Amino acid sequence: MCYRLRSTGEEKWSVVQATPILDEDGQVQFVVSISHDITDRRRAEETMARLASFPELNPNPIVEVDLAGQVHYLNAAAQQLLPGLQAAGPLHPWLADWASIADRFRQGTQSASREVPIGGLWYQQNLYYTEPSRRIRIYGLDITERRQAEEALQESEEKHRILLEESSDPIFTFYPDGQYRYVNKAFADGVGKTREEIIGKKIWDVFPKDEADKRYAAVKWVFENGITKVIEVRVPRPDGDRYYITTVKPILNDQGKVVSVICISKEITERKQAEEALAQHDRAMAALYETSLEINSQPNVPTCCMPLSGGRSSCWDADGRAVSNAAGRSDVGTCGQL
Repeated sequence: MCYRLRSTGEEKWSVVQATPILDEDGQVQFVVSISHDITDRRRAEETMARLASFPELNPNPIVEVDLAGQVHYLNAAAQQLLPGLQAAGPLHPWLADWASIADRFRQGTQSASREVPIGGLWYQQNLYYTEPSRRIRIYGLDITERRQAEEALQESEEKHRILLEESSDPIFTFYPDGQYRYVNKAFADGVGKTREEIIGKKIWDVFPKDEADKRYAAVKWVFENGITKVIEVRVPRPDGDRYYITTVKPILNDQGKVVSVICISKEITERKQAEEALAQHDRAMAALYETSLEINSQPNVPTCCMPLSGGRSSCWDADGRAVSNAAGRSDVGTCGQL
C-alpha cells in the first residue's frame, strides 16, 4: 500500500496484514491490522529495476561469460547483433582467443580492452571481471567507421609516403625551432648526407651559417604569418654549388594554427650556370666594345687580329691598308692595338 504523509508530502510504502476477529457465531466483530513500513525496500527494488534496465536498453551488445567461455547473459542488442553466440561459446568470433583472455583474469587482471572483427564489423570490447560470480562482463562498441577511417588514412599516408620518397625533388618539413621533422631521399642526396643524419637536427647542423640563417628566416616567417613564401637557396658541395627554388608552405590544423612547415625544392643549377655564362659573355662583349672605341680614337695605329685557330695575325692601318705585323703579337681571337 502506498500513502503520502500530510506533514511532509513524502511518499511511503507499507505492507498491511489484516486479521479478522470473529464472535461465537462466526461473525466479524473487528479487524486487527499490522502495518510494516517497506519504503526503503521498495526504493531499493525500484533502483535495482532501473539499473537492471540499463543493459537491456543499451543499443550496444553486453555479454556476461564465465572463464570457460560459457555465455550466461546477453542483452537485447547482443541477441540481435551476435546470433549464435550462446550456442557457439568460445568458438564465436566475439570470444576469439578466449583461453588467453581467461588466463589473464585468472592471474589477477581485473579489466582489459581489445578490438575484434565480426562479419565485416569491428567492435571494441571492454572486459571487467566480477569477483563474486567469477564471470566477465563484456561491453561492446561498434567502431567500424573509425577503423575504416584509420585504414583509409594509413593507406593514404602510405601512398603519400611512397610519392614523397620517390620524388626527384627535395621535400622536407620543419618544427618551429628549425629542426628537421622529415626529409626525403632526394633532399638527403642533395646535401650529401643520409636521412638519419638530418632528421632531428637543425638547419645550422646541415648548412653553413649564412645559408642556414637565410633558410630559417623564411621558415620562421611562414610559421608566424601562415603564408607561403618562395626563396632561392644555394647548397655548397665539394663537386660544385647547386641552386634551388624552394617553396615554403604552412601546414594548418583544424583551428587554423600553423603546426608545421613543408618545403619543396626544384633544382635550378643549370639555369643559374647558363645565366652566369651569359653574364660573363655580356661582360666580355662590353669590354671588347670599350676597347674598340679606344682603338678607333687613336689614328695611324695599326690594328691586328689573330684567328681563333692560331697562325699569323693580320694587321691594317686606319685607312684599311694591310701592313706588316712588326711586333708580331696580338690576343688570340681578339683585335687589339700594337
